[in-house]
Amino acid sequence: MFYNLSNHPHVNWGNAQLEAARKWGDIEDVPFPEVNAQLDEQDILRAAQESVTKIQMSKDDAIFVAGEYGFVFPIIDELLNQGKTVLSTASEDKTAYRTADNGTSERIIHYNFLKFIPYRRFQGQVSPVSKKRNIVLNCNGNRPLETWDNYEKEIISKLGIVKDFPVEDFSFQDLGKQDKIIEGLLRDIDTMAPNAIILGGIFYPFFIMADALIQKGYDIYVKASNRNVTEYLNPDGSSTKISAFSFKKLRKILRFDSLGDNDGK
Repeated sequence: MFYNLSNHPHVNWGNAQLEAARKWGDIEDVPFPEVNAQLDEQDILRAAQESVTKIQMSKDDAIFVAGEYGFVFPIIDELLNQGKTVLSTASEDKTAYRTADNGTSERIIHYNFLKFIPYRRFQGQVSPVSKKRNIVLNCNGNRPLETWDNYEKEIISKLGIVKDFPVEDFSFQDLGKQDKIIEGLLRDIDTMAPNAIILGGIFYPFFIMADALIQKGYDIYVKASNRNVTEYLNPDGSSTKISAFSFKKLRKILRFDSLGDNDGK
């Protein structure tokens, strides 16, 4: 069985992605809850825990997980702890941003599926950070500081001086290089010792980076936004997604062991 836990029903997938998924058997969409931008971290963790409870996977099953980062991170983390096969996608994406007439930001993604790849953890050594500075690193190369609106800058600058630190150079053609790349990124981040880190971008490197950085003791955040998404298939089998979003708050990335721990917020 192939489970799809994402806000992209498999009926909207192209033939290449459907064919790749069916190698595990029939495809079943797992209901993806509405993740309101105003929900706090504990509410997100409870919703994520409910989703994991509903997933009854055998050792031969696989599950594709993608969606709001704060929601899917603890799910991927827990399913990996259980020894399950948890998948991301490798794709060729072309992303563009524009500001709509009503002031909201629009993200246009042209998506071309390549293959499924299993999530995993960073295999290198992780040492805790000892001291932090009044710096916020923006690690989302698709949304540099110059594209933020004034409200985003006002809220996020309360955590420190914001600096762009785009996470790039991930190659799905040679996954063996990923740990070396991450090792270098972690070393560079440690030289700056930021008070907070904002992650975004591609799901596969996002999870590995977030997992390693949380182990080191950094506070990792994602932007919670209201979104309105339109998606359609192209004749060549690729898809185009237009997302209109407006920033509401920062949301800290947590694991399930933070449930009920008010200090974890």
